[in-house]
Amino acid sequence: MRVGIDFRILVVGPDLITRGMGRYTQQQLREVLAVDGDNEYVLACNRGNDVSLVAPEIIAAPNVQIEFYSPPGDLPWHVEHPDALLRTRPPHSSASRPSS
Repeated sequence: MRVGIDFRILVVGPDLITRGMGRYTQQQLREVLAVDGDNEYVLACNRGNDVSLVAPEIIAAPNVQIEFYSPPGDLPWHVEHPDALLRTRPPHSSASRPSS
């Protein structure tokens, strides 16, 4: 199975990647990789992110792939607008408007 992970946390830079959410994200992924060699993990990063900030053991894992995007242009529409996947009808349809 391919597992996609939003790794745009790299945008916080070297001062914050080792604290808070950056640290937590890398620690969790490191532990998952230690026990799971069967699945492929794809890290989605913004183009231009400094991948040297990713923990070396994560980069070295044979089942990790890094993909770069230039949001919003490179991302599919449903990734840019995830709330749209939850809608059951178009937001401007007559069924969603209050009746007058």
